[in-house]
Amino acid sequence: MGFIKGCRPFLGLDGCHLKGKHKGITLSATSIDANNCLFPVAFAIVKSECGDSWKWFMENLYSSIGEIRGLAFMSDKDKGLEAAIPLMFPSAEHKTCVRHLYQNFKKKYPGELFERLIWNCANSYNTPSFQWHLREIKSASSNAATYLEGLTAQAWSRSQFTPNARIGYVTNNISKSFNAWINKTRQMPIVEMVETIRHKIMERIDHRRALGRKWRGKLVPKALKYVQTIVKDIGEYIVRRSSDVMAEVAGPDFTIVVRLDERTCTCRAWQVTGLPCIHAAAFITRIRGLDICDFVDEVYSLQKFRDTYASSIAPMPSKGFRSISILFNDPQSFPTALLKKPNTVVPFSSAATSNTGSKRGNSANRPQPPPIGKPNKGSGPQHNSSNEGDNKNTADEKVNNNGKN
Repeated sequence: MGFIKGCRPFLGLDGCHLKGKHKGITLSATSIDANNCLFPVAFAIVKSECGDSWKWFMENLYSSIGEIRGLAFMSDKDKGLEAAIPLMFPSAEHKTCVRHLYQNFKKKYPGELFERLIWNCANSYNTPSFQWHLREIKSASSNAATYLEGLTAQAWSRSQFTPNARIGYVTNNISKSFNAWINKTRQMPIVEMVETIRHKIMERIDHRRALGRKWRGKLVPKALKYVQTIVKDIGEYIVRRSSDVMAEVAGPDFTIVVRLDERTCTCRAWQVTGLPCIHAAAFITRIRGLDICDFVDEVYSLQKFRDTYASSIAPMPSKGFRSISILFNDPQSFPTALLKKPNTVVPFSSAATSNTGSKRGNSANRPQPPPIGKPNKGSGPQHNSSNEGDNKNTADEKVNNNGKN
C-alpha cells in the first residue's frame, strides 16, 4: 500500500544470483519514496531468470498493485522482461538502463568520445539538445548514429520521457542498490534469506515512519535542500516578464520560456522531474510574495513521504506458532520453469510491501522526485548521493550529475 499511496509510479526491475548452497535468482521490483530513498515493493526467489519466471513475477506484481496510471519500468532489458511487461502492464513505459545500453554499444563503437556523447544524449531534457549531441555522434560515425536511431529514444533519453512518472533516472541504480542492500542475505538458505529481508523491510518502514513524524514543513529534506541550492545560482539569468505567469529567461547561452500557470519550461526539466528548473527559479524568485516551495510537485511533499510509510508489515511468530499460508502444492503459485523438473525445490516469494489490508491498488497518479542535488547551471535537477535520514544499513541510489555512479 505504501507504493500505491506515496511513491511515484516508477519501478526498477532486476534479478541477482543467490550465492549459497541453494542456487537461484532473486527478482525484485523497487521504487523510491519522496525523499529519494529506495522503497522495496516486491521480490521473489526463482530458479532461473527466464521468460516464464518474469511472466509469473509480473502476474503476481499486477495482482498486488493493479493498473497504475503513468506507470514506468526501468530495467537492463533482462531475459523475458520485454515480453512480460506489455503482457501484464500494456500501457506502462519500459525504460532502458543507459549503462547497460552503452555496454552493448561500445562493443561495436568503443571510445571516450562516444561514451561522453551517449551520456549527453541520455541526460538531455529536450529534443533540440538530444539532436545536437546525436549529430555529434553522426559526425564521428554515421553507423554509430544509425545504431542509436534504431533504438527507442523514449526508453533511454530524458528528452523523450513523459512527465507522468516525474522521473529523471536514466540508469537502473535503484535496483542495483536493492541488490546491494540484500547482499549478505544471498548466501543464506532460502527461507532464512526471505525472513531476513522481511525483517529488514519491516524495520526500514518503521524507521522512516518515525522520521516522517519528526520532520516539519511542506517538503522532504532533499527537495528543500535542492530548492535552497538552486536559488543561489540564478544571478546570471535575466528575466523578461511577459505577464504575471509568463517570462523569457535568458541564460549564458540561450533564452528559455517559463510558464508558472502550467508549471512548464521549454528546457523540460521542470515537466520531467517535477522540480522547478533554474529558469523557473529565476522567474519565481523575482515575483514578490511567491514561495518557490509552492511550485515543487506534491510527490516531494512530506505528506507523500508519510503516506508511503503509514502502513506496516505485520510481525510474525516463529514457524511453530503460525499456520503455513503458502500452498506449496498449488502449481499456480510458482513459475512454469520450476515445474519442468520433478522434485524441484520450490522457491519462496514475497510481496515486500504488503500489509494487513487489501493488496489490490486502484489506478492512481503517483508521481515522485527525481534525484536531487546541486544542478548545473542551465540544466534541470540532478542526481545526488546524499541521503538524509538514512542509517548505516541503508543502501540507497547514488547517482552523480552525469547519471552515472
